[in-house]
Amino acid sequence: MENVFPLSGEMKALDLPSILYGMYKKSISGTLELHHEARVSTIIVENRKIVFASSGSEDNTLGQYLIREKIIDEGTAKKASERMKKNKIRFGRALLELDFLGNDHFWKAIQTHLKCLVFSFFQVGDAEYRIKTEKNEFNENIVLDVDILSIIVEGMRDFKDEEVLYKKLENVNHLFPYNPDAARGLELKPYEHHILQLVEKESRIKDILKMSELLKFDTLRILLMFLVLEIISSEKTELPVKRRFDPSGKKKSGYSEEAGVISISTFASFDEALEYFNLKYEMIYKILSKEIGPIALSILSKSIEDIVEKLPFFLKKVTLGTEGSIQKTPILKSVWYYDFEQYIGEFVKGLEEVLYAEIYAVKKHLGIEYEQQILKWFH
Repeated sequence: MENVFPLSGEMKALDLPSILYGMYKKSISGTLELHHEARVSTIIVENRKIVFASSGSEDNTLGQYLIREKIIDEGTAKKASERMKKNKIRFGRALLELDFLGNDHFWKAIQTHLKCLVFSFFQVGDAEYRIKTEKNEFNENIVLDVDILSIIVEGMRDFKDEEVLYKKLENVNHLFPYNPDAARGLELKPYEHHILQLVEKESRIKDILKMSELLKFDTLRILLMFLVLEIISSEKTELPVKRRFDPSGKKKSGYSEEAGVISISTFASFDEALEYFNLKYEMIYKILSKEIGPIALSILSKSIEDIVEKLPFFLKKVTLGTEGSIQKTPILKSVWYYDFEQYIGEFVKGLEEVLYAEIYAVKKHLGIEYEQQILKWFH
């Protein structure tokens, strides 16, 4: 998979999911600008989440969205616009003052509008994109706050343009599993799991289409979504050897594949090893936070603090980001001058200790069934 992610360039229709995934993978926060037909649309990303979006098109205003969704009619929109101009207030505020929307309906309508704006950008073609990484001090109280992966999945479900989709995949003949574990953290539909399972059985797209229970367009749309999310690949690569986890929590001795533990040669760098484990840390956080809320991050951080004395020196300052992954910069700086071949074994063992601690925290707070489910996924 491509490691270089450009912060600007040309964009075609349906390129946006790949750009957003690049920002997610590289943990880039900032403003994504789409320059299209003399208009500028923006998506604001913070900590791998989309928090706001705006469009340069008059067709994408809040008023037009509410009319299309039949939440208000043209007459209501006109009255709200007049009040907005007269009192120098926002359109949504005008609707509230005129009692055309209740608070709950108003708040939800704006958040849904923001999400629909992002989905509409999936259709934008022949545009230029630019990512500005400086902090954006936007003045908005109602934000979206949805993780990028969820937006990509939901946006791909909403995509309808057959011509664009077929062109996107016209040179792809084979597909192979690449990182199927990444699908565990997504809220996929049963029919999407069905398509992923087909890729594990067949590599030729022609054969996948024949075996699919879905129509051709929907099958290809889901396959492209998995390609964007690097769950599958158009190139055959050697899958990383999965680690075998001992439910008893006993530490494995050695790192031979015969013992069921990942070979150190699987990793080409400290960064790659950390990225591998971060996917698992994020999955654990999603499971825990879904059940007990924001306190999940504190629980996982505490589980690491409890074993910090057992960790190698370059993992003593482990801190978790908002998505549950280990913050990379301080860790990679700590191993910057150390020989990779000599220290990768100790590095991986430390990351595994962190993983054991987090799995134990899940068992402690959610019960053995959740622990067993995680162990099954990682096995």
